[in-house]
Amino acid sequence: MRKIVIVMMMILVLTACGKPAETVPAVDSRQTMMNDIQVYLTSAKTGKTAAADAGKLIRATLPNYKGNDAEKFKEIADKMDQNKVDEVSKLYQELGGK
Repeated sequence: MRKIVIVMMMILVLTACGKPAETVPAVDSRQTMMNDIQVYLTSAKTGKTAAADAGKLIRATLPNYKGNDAEKFKEIADKMDQNKVDEVSKLYQELGGK
């Protein structure tokens, strides 16, 4: 009996620990993308080669993001792929970045 109770408690604890990816708030997705843009801009301004996959990082986060500025993030990803740092910076500031 004791073993059954312990096993049931372990099952309950283990199934309650995780949360599905689709419940990640849009705020977290937005902040993740803003951080990715900040890293891209910082590396470009310090003379280091901007991350070649920076646009891919934004695109990977976009499906979880339901904000009304999703198109602007897609545009930023396109500009990152084209290595247009000044345009990325301008769009980033329009989104509230510093």
